[in-house]
Amino acid sequence: SFVDLDPRDLYLGGRRVDEHLRECGEVRAIKVREVVRGQDYSASKASYLPDGRRPYSPESMTGLILYGMMHGVSTLRELERMARVDLGCMWVCGGIAADHSSIGRFILRHEEQFGGAFFEQMAADTLKRMGRGVEQTALDGTVVQAVASAHNTLKLEAARARLQEARQAQAQQPDDPNASQKVSQAERVVQVAEERAAARKQKGRDAEQTQVSPTEPESMIQPLKNGGSKPSYKPIILATPDRVIVGQTVEPSSETKPVPGLLDQANRIGERAVI
Repeated sequence: SFVDLDPRDLYLGGRRVDEHLRECGEVRAIKVREVVRGQDYSASKASYLPDGRRPYSPESMTGLILYGMMHGVSTLRELERMARVDLGCMWVCGGIAADHSSIGRFILRHEEQFGGAFFEQMAADTLKRMGRGVEQTALDGTVVQAVASAHNTLKLEAARARLQEARQAQAQQPDDPNASQKVSQAERVVQVAEERAAARKQKGRDAEQTQVSPTEPESMIQPLKNGGSKPSYKPIILATPDRVIVGQTVEPSSETKPVPGLLDQANRIGERAVI
């Protein structure tokens, strides 16, 4: 079972919280709760073991995150604070007091389940419930550092040499699953390095200077906002004026390359096409 509190037990000055929100004209929280409660969480709930400490329900945690994003709140500690002090957020998630670490673990646990069709359905339901569309959207991206060191990157020849070493080790221990995994990882590193070297050469740049992270080859070395250059990714979103995300992806470095795909996703979610 899950901790899934009923917001109808929340009162402010003798009035139920939803009544107070309606009187103040703050009905967004009421609409968000209705959207969140209308989704299918069977897959995410099935991932929990039946024993142990009761976790917060996926409905409550998802509501907290969605409501926070629609108010420009995205960091875990800001979401933790919002759950404790924002009346609208309390109505959406029932008044749970999830801390930042619980929110972070929830996001990591359900990252795959809450992508794809689930994301598109919730975004579509949110827009419909609010009477909004995707005619006007804005795109933004940022740089997020990968969990990889800038000092351990490999150039193309070094990546090929490491692949050869991994294959030799596998030949000596053919039944070792770790050896096979290292070969697969090394093959992926060489593949990415060769693709980027070819792209650099086509642009007239030195292909030999191509660098790839051996642990996160999809990341790219690029400047960070706080200074320095390290292996990083560029998450990009397409959002409406109401801060409803209608397109999302993660690219190694380009903000322009994924635009057509983001527009296609937004058009699937909205009833009318992006202008």
